[in-house]
Amino acid sequence: MAVFTKESHNHFDVDTFGDVNEGFSFGFSISVDGDYFTVSGMSMAELLDINKAIARAIGGVRRQLRGVRA
Repeated sequence: MAVFTKESHNHFDVDTFGDVNEGFSFGFSISVDGDYFTVSGMSMAELLDINKAIARAIGGVRRQLRGVRA
């Protein structure tokens, strides 16, 4: 079941803070079923680490599905 649908009113956002002179930081917020979670002040490297972890999880599922279909 999908968590982030129009009907659910759940949402997530990724934001950029700062500017070229001060430097940039990143943050994200997630709202699910009335609970709200936010993280801010992350570096680009930290945001990329999160992205890599998500990609690894997706890749693991894809590998398992290929094994089932074989």
